[in-house]
Amino acid sequence: MKYNNNFLIVCESRTGSTMLSTALNQHPQVCMHGEILQPRQFNENRRDDNLEFQGINYKNPGAMIHMLRSKLLSDPVEYVKQFGFYVGDYKCAGFKFKYEELSNKLFEQATRFVASQPEIKIIHLTRDNLWHRFRSGYIAKHITKQYNSTTEQLDVDLTNKHTIDVDMIKRSFEKSIKWQAQYTELFKHHDVLCVTYENMMREPVATFDLVTEHLQVDSYDWKPITKKIKQVNDHDLIENMSQIINKFSTWNVIRYLDDSSQT
Repeated sequence: MKYNNNFLIVCESRTGSTMLSTALNQHPQVCMHGEILQPRQFNENRRDDNLEFQGINYKNPGAMIHMLRSKLLSDPVEYVKQFGFYVGDYKCAGFKFKYEELSNKLFEQATRFVASQPEIKIIHLTRDNLWHRFRSGYIAKHITKQYNSTTEQLDVDLTNKHTIDVDMIKRSFEKSIKWQAQYTELFKHHDVLCVTYENMMREPVATFDLVTEHLQVDSYDWKPITKKIKQVNDHDLIENMSQIINKFSTWNVIRYLDDSSQT
């Protein structure tokens, strides 16, 4: 079986990739699934019915969810082949494969499989601004408790300032740098389109045109449906922001730390 009509969005964070995946969801020739390889499904206490396949009514999913989950638990590679990469009447089909899942031992065979199929197209979404990537994830996990919204712009509660462990930030930066290099190397034999979050925000139409050209589908007039978190100043949100800036004064991220507005 050839996978010329299949693709992956390879990325680190959910917050940075949702704008692109929801744009592709609107394209009539693209079957864009979400994060279908989910570690939580292997834990009976954490699993849910949202397997993130396009087109399933998760308010009333029925037995189909049980069948899909059973296949995921028994054979993630076949799960990807049969469901993640099933094209049907679309021109192409794919899903989001984050660094975290690519690195998870549960999906080691699935990672090897996609890496062994160079005809699978890769959209490698990265973020130049490591600080903004960390901050977006921190706000989503600890403050808004929500990664994205399609209905309203999310507020950031500034009532209580947060103190963030600078060593935790350092580990996050180092992991981002390592993962980006690792998965650039892993997919070096694939047809890869490198896209940055910053370019996507500055030139969304031009960036999406590059994506549709890469996937060999028609150009499409799409509209962003995700709402950005309301802008806040880092010093208003983070108690030890000055300490963080001082800690990373010799890193190449310092220019981002000095830009204190939320994006």
